[in-house]
Amino acid sequence: MSEDSPPPTLDVCNRCRPPGWEGPLEDRPGRKFAQAIDAELAKRGLDGTIARRDIYCQSQCTRACTVAFAGGAQRFTFMFGDLDPAKHVGDVIDAFLMYRERSDGFLDRKERPEPLRAGILARIAPPGWSGPLVLDQKPSV
Repeated sequence: MSEDSPPPTLDVCNRCRPPGWEGPLEDRPGRKFAQAIDAELAKRGLDGTIARRDIYCQSQCTRACTVAFAGGAQRFTFMFGDLDPAKHVGDVIDAFLMYRERSDGFLDRKERPEPLRAGILARIAPPGWSGPLVLDQKPSV
């Protein structure tokens, strides 16, 4: 990671809620998920060592709860959904730690925890990356 590149960041949607759920923002499952992730990071002694953001909305309302891993122009970006704040906090942190350690951030399906295999919403290759996932690149003129 270069000095001017942002660090790998774990984003958590705070508005996530299952269909039909009613209640104030501070009680939404997405907000509770963010709080549970922060608590688990503190429990593991990782608070303050991971860049994490609360996102107002990640626009994946039918796939709540959602998180994203991002980290600059040379890294893959991932988005995961269908996550349960009561069950998947450790899985999210474990996968993010793998993501953070890799220069390109690539996480193969088989190495991600099961909820992050089934719940993948996006895997976006960094601009200019070439590999088996990029079938064709059209040069700009």
